[in-house]
Amino acid sequence: GIDCRDDISGELTLNVGRLQYEQEKGGEAHINIRYPVTEESGRVKSGLSQIQGARLISFKDSKPHHVAKDHELIKTLQRVYEEQTGETAQLISIGGATYARSLEAGVAFGPLFPGRPDVAHQKDEYMEIDDLLKAVSIYAQAIYELAK
Repeated sequence: GIDCRDDISGELTLNVGRLQYEQEKGGEAHINIRYPVTEESGRVKSGLSQIQGARLISFKDSKPHHVAKDHELIKTLQRVYEEQTGETAQLISIGGATYARSLEAGVAFGPLFPGRPDVAHQKDEYMEIDDLLKAVSIYAQAIYELAK
């Protein structure tokens, strides 16, 4: 009853982060749900409450964060990326809870370039030197453009 999606942020995702079970007490599941920006948390909570044989003990909500693609910040970052790389900037939505949500109009603007493996937050995380230098150039211009 919680399956949903939208064209802005895609599908709802659900992660079972921790399972506990004791024979006398029964089981407990701690789950993390990232729901689309156009969805209401109340519908998700209601859907979880309808699961047969389960009881919803706690529900904490952190609203999805979204900045529209026509926002000046997004247009500036997109333009800078395209000028620096000569490639079309692909705007994406991620399910992560990044630093971006601490700002009203903030987005994660990371240095993963097309064709490179996504090793962020993985064992032996690394970055190619050429990509690091390219990212620094992009960040420098973006900071300059946003500060004008």
